[in-house]
Amino acid sequence: MNQTQLQAFVKSAVAHMENANPSWNPYQSIVSTGNSQLSFGAMQLDVGSRNPIAVNAFTQIMNGSVGVKGYGISDGWKQADINNLIHKAKTDASNLTRDQKSFIDAALAANTSIVDQADAQQLTKVMSYVNGALTAAAHNPNGPGEAHYGHDGWGAAGLSFVWAYIWFWSEIAGLVIKFLMRRKVCQTNLK
Repeated sequence: MNQTQLQAFVKSAVAHMENANPSWNPYQSIVSTGNSQLSFGAMQLDVGSRNPIAVNAFTQIMNGSVGVKGYGISDGWKQADINNLIHKAKTDASNLTRDQKSFIDAALAANTSIVDQADAQQLTKVMSYVNGALTAAAHNPNGPGEAHYGHDGWGAAGLSFVWAYIWFWSEIAGLVIKFLMRRKVCQTNLK
């Protein structure tokens, strides 16, 4: 699998594993439990987890919506309304009203280029982890018991993280391959 294929696979894996609903749209928000709170985008941009890529894109989109009328605000959304909505999306998204959620979804749909740019930034970040893990694995083909702790200054803690990350992505990859094979989207001879 070359780098372009790997990147496409990782993006697809995240999109399909995080957003299993077949009618899912990356330009609509998803309200999750836990730290994620409100999420959007193909790369599951979690506003509540304080992911700076997600928070910056969401804030930019919402701030661009000042003055929009409708969705429960007849005289236009004010900056204070937007600030409260951003805070609620980060901390208490399950209590967004139907109008607030509709307003957010309309803002996301009107700003697909910002969502796409944030997805690309997040994918670049994730790929740096994946490539780091693959590089470490290539240097240590026999597993963590054969790790060279001095390589690239990783140290034991860093290599433990890498192996945990490899395990995580292998689990995701296995689930995605099963998902795609059930839908006859991919062949069994992935290379």
